[in-house]
Amino acid sequence: MKIYYLTGVLILVFILRFSLTLIPEPLRLQIWTLLQTYMPLLGGAGMLIGVVYALQMKTWKRLDVCITLVVSGLCVFFPLAQFLTGETYPSDLNATPGALYVRLPLNEKVVIAWGGDDIKTNYHAAYPAQRWAYDLVISPHSLGSKNLLDYGCFGKDILAPVSGEIRTAHDGANDRIPDEDAADIQGAFGNYIVIKPNGTDDRLVIAHLKKGSILVKRGDSVAEGVPIAQCGNSGNSTEPHVHIHYVKLHQHDNEILMTGLPLYFRNHNGPPMPIGGFKKIKGRIVAVGSVVRHTSELDSKIFSETALEE
Repeated sequence: MKIYYLTGVLILVFILRFSLTLIPEPLRLQIWTLLQTYMPLLGGAGMLIGVVYALQMKTWKRLDVCITLVVSGLCVFFPLAQFLTGETYPSDLNATPGALYVRLPLNEKVVIAWGGDDIKTNYHAAYPAQRWAYDLVISPHSLGSKNLLDYGCFGKDILAPVSGEIRTAHDGANDRIPDEDAADIQGAFGNYIVIKPNGTDDRLVIAHLKKGSILVKRGDSVAEGVPIAQCGNSGNSTEPHVHIHYVKLHQHDNEILMTGLPLYFRNHNGPPMPIGGFKKIKGRIVAVGSVVRHTSELDSKIFSETALEE
């Protein structure tokens, strides 16, 4: 048995895994999905075969045995290490075409709870379809209160971030009690709206809307800045906030694959891609990301407040 054939396959798997950013979508998504499942299985098989081979050869000191066991072990534990340390879906921000620039969906001062290109400031970055998603809150936030009305974001008007066509407007999901278990795989977005921006075939998703507040329906044309719903706490949400992300649809074998596209904000007092993040302060987990505000009706003053000063 030529064990180095197996070792070669495992090394090729590693090379493929670290070359994913060079592969176009949706093939990248398909390969990434397969590797998430089968890379540990291949590693486990490699370790088993390596042990059997070593027992047959009656030695553990052969170079091919050592290399096979090391590479197999890496294949087994690499995905686990990624899960524990956090890893972004392998899309290069600067090499991903189709970015969209929109206005903030709220007129009030907004705290970026999650946002940016890095997993440390944006947990969405681990998920292919939500690679550059944002979660937006308004003070008061991060309260731990069970009362929806205590949160600044709840009930605030959500404005169309861009002109386009309404492709989906889903209502009827109840607003959850804040800080309770929000795991809801079947209805993670709760009430949501999907907009097809003018001039594109891609989709802008706005989620966790207040039950009964949606003002648009499928097929409507909307102009940027027009109210379309209110902020709620429906779906997979632990406190009232606005979730927004931009996605490309890929038709493949009678199924739709989705990959995230870069989403930037314009006409506000901050960077195009503001950064999110949380810290533990006085026993509470508090959003401490960028503080931004739509500025078309304001002067050019740059706000210097941070979320900690709220």
